[in-house]
Amino acid sequence: MKEKTLALPRHAAKGETYLAHPEKLRFRNSSGQVVSALIHPVCREEIEFGSIRNLASSFLLDRTREQLRNRAGRCVFAAMGYAGDDEELYMIPDVRRYFQGFTDLWPHWLFSSCFFFPSAVVIALCCIKNLRAYRTGERVLVTYDTAAMEAFFDGCLELTAVLDAKAGIPRQESVRRLQHFRQCVGISD
Repeated sequence: MKEKTLALPRHAAKGETYLAHPEKLRFRNSSGQVVSALIHPVCREEIEFGSIRNLASSFLLDRTREQLRNRAGRCVFAAMGYAGDDEELYMIPDVRRYFQGFTDLWPHWLFSSCFFFPSAVVIALCCIKNLRAYRTGERVLVTYDTAAMEAFFDGCLELTAVLDAKAGIPRQESVRRLQHFRQCVGISD
């Protein structure tokens, strides 16, 4: 089993972290444009009850090409209500189950997810069975099985490619965005 270790900021993807500094939610996308991230908060109650209805309903797949393109790579999925918890989101069983179920039922989230914030990496880590995490000051070192991450990535990739085509995103741009995600999770070629 080959393992990889990532360094992440503490409490990455906790909603309160993002919403406390809305001015930091602008980024330069892969096309070089400065855009605002679209925050999609998920409250603790939804996570504990495993309800993905509110989150998935905001991402209808029958959107127009322009609507899909406008969402591509801009969404930050943020778990709310965990600011007081010292544990990292990807180590909390309820959060892990929620995002595993979310990915099983709606694997298209990768298409929308903004890779310039750690929320996409946190969701991916939630979907990996075995993790080890160690705190080092303001960072956390997370070790995972690279084969499991590749399997997760491949499972989402096919549907993401379909949405890229439907949105009219050129293959080169799509590959560049997904390569950036692979680098974020440490599985780049």
